[in-house]
Amino acid sequence: MSLKFNPLSEPISITDPFEATFNEYMSYDFVTLQYSRNIFSVICSSQVYESYPVVFILREIFENAVDAMIENAKDLEETLNTYKKLNFVYDGGYYKIENEGTISERDLLLFGSRTRKRLTLENCCSIGRYGMGLKHAIILALYKRIPIYILTGNHAYSFGVKYDNEIFHQPIPNWIDENQALPVVFRANVKTDNKTIVYVRAEKVDIRFTYPFDKLIVPSSNVLKIMGRVPVYQNGVLVGFWGIPFTGNLCCVSSDPFGLNVYVNDETLKFLSSILREEYKREIAEDMLKLCEVRQFQYICNFTEDTKKFLEKFPEVLSYMIEKISENMRSDEIVVSNDFRALENKPSLVANVSSYAVELAKMKLKSVKVLIKEEY
Repeated sequence: MSLKFNPLSEPISITDPFEATFNEYMSYDFVTLQYSRNIFSVICSSQVYESYPVVFILREIFENAVDAMIENAKDLEETLNTYKKLNFVYDGGYYKIENEGTISERDLLLFGSRTRKRLTLENCCSIGRYGMGLKHAIILALYKRIPIYILTGNHAYSFGVKYDNEIFHQPIPNWIDENQALPVVFRANVKTDNKTIVYVRAEKVDIRFTYPFDKLIVPSSNVLKIMGRVPVYQNGVLVGFWGIPFTGNLCCVSSDPFGLNVYVNDETLKFLSSILREEYKREIAEDMLKLCEVRQFQYICNFTEDTKKFLEKFPEVLSYMIEKISENMRSDEIVVSNDFRALENKPSLVANVSSYAVELAKMKLKSVKVLIKEEY
């Protein structure tokens, strides 16, 4: 597909959120807004995006803005803090995201075009610059009637649809049939001064799109969760959610294409190994115990699959949990089991953790004797 703009018979002028006159347009003749409904059905598997589609749209914009700025980062600290250079405000009903650098027209608008460079820093990677996620966000904005404007490369881009041979500028009338509506891009000449600015008109949502903490790792009790899920950040930008009870600003994670789930895989665990100091492990352990049910002699913990993988990689966290239970129960023997019925009168940790993780934790404990249920 080539990018060919045609003259508008009647130019479109706007004054809010900036002044511009759009005199050219290009339509996507191979895709309708119905395509976005299919995308939305996938991302709606998360209640986060079903309730706030603007979260998906803004997340994609933030990811691309930061990726455009970190390619020349010299070290880990610069990579993880570049996001702080973004100009991000909510004013007059618009989200405004501004960053240094420009987007090529091809990367911005051409389906199938993307620019993704793996960062040269060890254990670091970009999120995915100007790929399909950005195009999905634009079409989803049209489908959900969310106005969006992009200024870059001395052009302003607005969006609309072509329906029944008539051109409609955003916001799209609700009566238009998505099965027949073709997405349209409008183009105007503006001065952008080697910057990219994106405006998204939407109600303000109480979500942290950029990492809000100074520490790289923060226990979940101090984190604003979204529909009960813990957000995860890569290079300072929200990239998805996981089942481990802490958040962090990580340099490389893997997530699904729609930013619903961050995978706790070898790549993610490898980066965590490089930053997870003992103080972080202790804080996480104490926070994890807060999520457990406490009975007279028992801590009963129901861990997610993500947490179980995490504890196998970092058994020190489990050992710190056992130490804390020993202290609270005033016992130097703690039984670890996944069955609470046989341990009602013995200080114990009842949790769905692997025996492998427990054995590793035992090796790190000196002042507390750990008995696996079979030994008790």
